[in-house]
Amino acid sequence: MYKNTLDVIDEKIIELLRENSRLSFREIAEKLGKTESTIRRRVKKLIDAGIIKKFTIITSASRSGHDIYAFVRITTSPEKLDTVAREVVKFDEVKQAYYLAGQCGVALIVRVPNVETLNSFIREKLAEISGVLGIETCIILQELKHVLEV
Repeated sequence: MYKNTLDVIDEKIIELLRENSRLSFREIAEKLGKTESTIRRRVKKLIDAGIIKKFTIITSASRSGHDIYAFVRITTSPEKLDTVAREVVKFDEVKQAYYLAGQCGVALIVRVPNVETLNSFIREKLAEISGVLGIETCIILQELKHVLEV
């Protein structure tokens, strides 16, 4: 098992899988100058240790019919924070949700087909939740970097 440290080979394996989770063990082995069985063993250990949690894909928003991603920050009354959090995660438009430290409340990443749908989502769903004091929305214009941490 791993003890909170990864060696250079493990870090390179993770980096390659972040870039393309479809790489075969053979392809990774060739890129790193190792044997396929070594890579297979190391990936299994990374999975068993919980360092690699899952293999996933990233879709193109414009090709999937959902063109708008937005960060939405919700401020709440302190006593309603948990209630608001339980409610917002029920919405299909919400792809990720986080509690934030301090007076920040809850942050969401929302995915919708267009600005009109985003506006409706904010007005008809989020704003109607009891305890919501404010909503700040930032539409994502362009992804500059995407790194999934393990």
